[in-house]
Amino acid sequence: MMEPTLDTFARKHIGTPFKWHGRVPGVGLDCSGLLVVSLQEMGVEVEDVREYRRVDQVANIERELSKFCGEVFLDGNEITSGDIVVSEVKGGVGHISILSHNEQGQETFIHASSAPTVMQVIEQPTTDEFYENLRSVWRVLPRSVK
Repeated sequence: MMEPTLDTFARKHIGTPFKWHGRVPGVGLDCSGLLVVSLQEMGVEVEDVREYRRVDQVANIERELSKFCGEVFLDGNEITSGDIVVSEVKGGVGHISILSHNEQGQETFIHASSAPTVMQVIEQPTTDEFYENLRSVWRVLPRSVK
């Protein structure tokens, strides 16, 4: 039997309201909160990246990820369900999502949306814009899971 991947844990939080710096499942999560909570549920010891927004946000996120993940380089490596995607949008603001596939096998991503019309953890299909904004992809290293 295969071990569950990160998206399995993230999917449990779909519908949780978006809350800036939120870290409470069912009450409020932001994109890094969704990642931190899902990783902890998966058994990965991870420091919270609550202050990632200060200076050079995307680099700070990637530095934290490098502690327990390996970067997936897209030249020949397939990204797969459970991979962590760091996007750079709106002038360097970072966003974290978790790649997945829905029941129909369509590639999706799970994230905490701060869009005014959504404001919750959702799963949605990947798009060209998703890939245009992609900065890096990370995979949890097996040795990180307890």
